[in-house]
Amino acid sequence: MARSLAGESEQQASAVAARARLAETDAELEARLGEVLDLLGRFGTLRQQYETDLARLEMVSEAGNLLGYFQVGRCVFCGADPEHQ
Repeated sequence: MARSLAGESEQQASAVAARARLAETDAELEARLGEVLDLLGRFGTLRQQYETDLARLEMVSEAGNLLGYFQVGRCVFCGADPEHQ
């Protein structure tokens, strides 16, 4: 009986230690998951800003083309030749 009780105590101690290791690993993974989700949120915000910036640049390009601003030649605003601009 004493031997059986010692064996059971040893198994219990081993199970408690394993459970503590698993709880520690779980806490580390939860912390890492929080970091990853935070980074994904930041990258999402950066992507939205990037797409907005690209849309603005496209509008500026279209407006410039409509006005002839980006074309080489006589200035549409003042009439100056390219060498005098």
